[in-house]
Amino acid sequence: MLLDRDDPAQNQHRFYEIRWQATLLDAGAVVRTWGRKGGLQRLQVTPFDTLEAAGRTELV
Repeated sequence: MLLDRDDPAQNQHRFYEIRWQATLLDAGAVVRTWGRKGGLQRLQVTPFDTLEAAGRTELV
């Protein structure tokens, strides 16, 4: 899922992406990426045993 915010009048060009990605060691991970478009991006990876376990977890 990708969320975008573009407001040139306020110089806001931001994004937030969350996705499920297969991994080598665990069944998979929830990967969250956010930041300013064209600038520094932040990344957070949270591993899970199953996609269902990820769906039951509240990510903060």
